Amino acid sequence: MALNAAITKTLVPRPSEEAFELKIELSLESGITALLGPSGSGKTTLLRCLAGLDRPESGFIRQGDRVLFDAARRIHLPPQHRRVGMVFNDYALFPRMSVRANVAYAGADTSRVDAMLDRFELRPLETRVPAQLSAGQQQRVALARALLADPLALLLDEPFAALDAPLRERLQDFLLPLLAELDIPVLWVTHDLDEACRVAETILLLDQGTVIRTGRPQDLLERPGTRRAAELMGFRNLFTGRMPTNDQLCWGPVTLNVRRGASYGAWGIRPDHVQVVDPVEAGVNGVMAIVTAVRPMLRGLWFRAEVAGAGALEGIHAGSHAGRVSLALGETIGLRLPMSAIFPLDDEAATSCRAGVELD
Repeated sequence: MALNAAITKTLVPRPSEEAFELKIELSLESGITALLGPSGSGKTTLLRCLAGLDRPESGFIRQGDRVLFDAARRIHLPPQHRRVGMVFNDYALFPRMSVRANVAYAGADTSRVDAMLDRFELRPLETRVPAQLSAGQQQRVALARALLADPLALLLDEPFAALDAPLRERLQDFLLPLLAELDIPVLWVTHDLDEACRVAETILLLDQGTVIRTGRPQDLLERPGTRRAAELMGFRNLFTGRMPTNDQLCWGPVTLNVRRGASYGAWGIRPDHVQVVDPVEAGVNGVMAIVTAVRPMLRGLWFRAEVAGAGALEGIHAGSHAGRVSLALGETIGLRLPMSAIFPLDDEAATSCRAGVELD
């Protein structure tokens, strides 16, 4: 059953910041939709409006044929009547109630509570209170409580933000098959692009209360659309250039071959698509660059290299040339920017951008 909404609400993130309007239209079908955006962009407020915890100023929220909110008709169902489950990023467990009592709060019979405790591997912990649980265990309690109420939609507000990476991945592996089995709309708020791409079928990019881009993860990774969308996704190789022909891009003194049919007045390339090669092998779309920063990463080496007269490129080097190409500071290296990896940005008026700040 689809969850549809078209709502507005004025937001004032902090006393020192200007108010802006949350203005959202969305239609959530079965499956996971990730809501990605910076802090203060309205993500949690949107979830609270859908759950009935906050009241929009105008618009409607519908769940199939059921009207959950309609400003014009003065309908505003309370949370307990919406069948919209919500898991808060701080879990919101009752501190003096046991695991069993927290899970059973929705009012289910004993057999269903037992089944949910077993499914979330909580039966050995059922007499403990939240203070006696790890963060991962508390998260499982919160999820079990939300799902025991048989929601027709589920809202997850950064459900794994407080967990370390290995535990986060284990809980994702545990939760994703369960959500697929439920076959309900799930709106999953996250700051993490990797998490969004891993869990979701669709990503919504939210900025200052407005969805600025929607698409499948792979589509957004290959073509974010606008510079602001690329920035929200963490891309930092964003530049401007000029096109003397419909298949060539001039970036300072560098000429790059690009795909026909698009304007590359503003363009970008993901760091993991910047190829490190021996300078004599750079070839088509190859440039010479001087290494100005290097940091080790799990996936290889992050680096920044300056292209004379053009700008700085960031990359992640984990390729087969790792043993043959030096990434020492001050070294001259070859970089190849594959034509298929260069994406155009729609906002050509964007000012020229150099690569972002150095990683800590």
